[in-house]
Amino acid sequence: YSGTHSTSFIEPLAVVEENNYLAELTDREKEEEKKVLKRLTGLVSDFSSELLCCLEIMGRVDGLFARAEFSKAIKGISPILSRKKIIYFLDALNPILLSLWLESSSGNQAQHADSVVPIEIRIDSGKNILIISGPNRGGKTVALKTIGLLTLMSQAGMHIPVKEGSTVSVFNTILAEIGDDQDISAGLSTFSARMEHLKVIVDQAHENSLVILDELGTGTDPDEGASLAMAVLDYFSQKGSLCAISTH
Repeated sequence: YSGTHSTSFIEPLAVVEENNYLAELTDREKEEEKKVLKRLTGLVSDFSSELLCCLEIMGRVDGLFARAEFSKAIKGISPILSRKKIIYFLDALNPILLSLWLESSSGNQAQHADSVVPIEIRIDSGKNILIISGPNRGGKTVALKTIGLLTLMSQAGMHIPVKEGSTVSVFNTILAEIGDDQDISAGLSTFSARMEHLKVIVDQAHENSLVILDELGTGTDPDEGASLAMAVLDYFSQKGSLCAISTH
C-alpha cells in the first residue's frame, strides 16, 4: 500500500521469479563492488606512507604558490628581519582590506589599492608601548589588526604590503585580545570574559612577546577601567614586551 493507503500495489505472479532473480543479481553486484573497493583500499594502504609524503609535498608547494600569487596581488615586499625588538611598518596596508578591494576591483588595482589608507607604525625596545586613540570608527582596531597580521605574515615567510625599509623582529609569542567574547552559559559578562583572556595574556607574555589589546578597560566603570589599563600597561612596559593598545 501507499503511505496514504489509497493505492495498493500487486506484483503479478509472472514477474515474481524475475524480480527475485533481479534482487539476487543486485546483491551479487554489491558483493563484487565490495571486493573491488577492498582491493583498492589494500593498494592504497600498501603505499600509504608514499602517498602521505606526496600529499605533504603538494601542500607545501601549493602554499608557496598561494603566497607568491597573494604577494603579487598586494604588491608585497620582504621586510627587514631584525634581531632587535622593533616593529617599523612604513605605509602599511591592512592585507584583508586590501585583498577585498582587489577582489572587488575590475582590473584597476591601483585605484582600489589607494582606497585603503596606509599607516605608519613604530614600536621598539626604547618605546615599547604604543597607544592608539581617536574617535569611534576611526580605524583604531584596524590598525591593531594590521600590526598583528603583518607581523604574523612576516614570520610565516610572506611578503607584506608595506614600503621598502620596513623592519620587524621575530617574536616567540604574539598575544591578542580583540573583540567581545561574552559567555552567558559560563556566567561571564563582557568585562569578565575579557579579564579571563587578559589574565592568560599576562601569564604568557614575556620579553620577546608582541601583545595587542583592543579597548582595554572598557565594559566597566570608566575610572576603574582606566586604572586597570594603566596598571596592565605598566606591567607590560616593565616586562619588556612590545605592546599596542587602543583606548576605546
